[in-house]
Amino acid sequence: MEGYRVLIGNLQDATWYEEIPVTRINFSKVLNGTGKCDISTSPNPERSAFKDKISSDLLKPGRSTIYIEKDGTIVGAYILWEVFVIYPSNRLRLIGEGFWSYFRKRIINEDALYTNTDQLLIGKNLINGALTAMGQLGKIVGLSVTGTLITSGILVDRNYYGYQRRIVAEAVEDLANKEDGFDFDITSTWIAGSNPPTIANEYQQYYPQKGTVGDIVFDLDANLLRISRQEKAQKVVNRMFMIGGGTAEDTVLTTSYNMGSMSAENYPLLDHKLVKKDITEVSTLVTYGMRELAKRSQLYEILTVELDPQSVETRLGTFTTGDIVRVKADRGFISINKYYRIQTYDVWVNESSNEERISVSLSTVEATI
Repeated sequence: MEGYRVLIGNLQDATWYEEIPVTRINFSKVLNGTGKCDISTSPNPERSAFKDKISSDLLKPGRSTIYIEKDGTIVGAYILWEVFVIYPSNRLRLIGEGFWSYFRKRIINEDALYTNTDQLLIGKNLINGALTAMGQLGKIVGLSVTGTLITSGILVDRNYYGYQRRIVAEAVEDLANKEDGFDFDITSTWIAGSNPPTIANEYQQYYPQKGTVGDIVFDLDANLLRISRQEKAQKVVNRMFMIGGGTAEDTVLTTSYNMGSMSAENYPLLDHKLVKKDITEVSTLVTYGMRELAKRSQLYEILTVELDPQSVETRLGTFTTGDIVRVKADRGFISINKYYRIQTYDVWVNESSNEERISVSLSTVEATI
């Protein structure tokens, strides 16, 4: 597969062992979430030429890492969680999830209490606490937080009690997914000039958001192979009931409205409720409810485009999750010329057909250049 390499490494540090031959690569990148990879190995690993490269000692689910490189740049980094063996070919299927999946398996088991503290500092501390637990036993892939942004100017109160046993990833996601929240990512890059070649993995936070508003245009007449658009109203809400901490009559309750949805857009009253038992402050619950209402008070639009991987504007590496791009398409019912934000992208590479496909999922934004 031209330009691609798949490297197997060790989860406990940043080392990588070996490049392995593969026939098929499928991987994804998700904004503020966990992407996945699904890889099929090349020739029978019992052949002497590949026995050392594809061995059970190197491919241990839950202990090994997978790095995907394109033209010298690491474009995907994953924890190997599953291995399938297919007989009689003895080809292997390697399934992994992004490094963020590790923090879905980590628990906050000691009190972490914050008053009037910058949200980014809290986010960094939660990750650092997971990495340094039990005398550094929580450390993975040499993950660093030394360069993590810790100042946004947004001060919040958050109490994570050990008895709640909060999942680290969910705590950070909840902290980030609010009004004036932030984006986060785990980046993997080659360290320039390192010998042997070494990978730097870093936890990054972005305020107000990750990505750039650039000059990239996804144009059906120029660099798009396919476009699909779906509008859904099942999740439209204009009255949001939030249920916070407490019991019985002491439960913290708030209600938020979008009157414009009913008076100007002619929607009927549409209710929804969310339970956030870890939130006990009314103001915090109101803020969370207003953000959720804003996201749910309009039609849910799903826009997916397939890019031309050979185009200068749309080849892999010219964009990333969080970037804001202009999408242009004028075909019958689809008439689009506005800005969208990249939420997810999926890449498929097949050696036998010499095919590379890139699919991108986008969300609407209010942006100007």
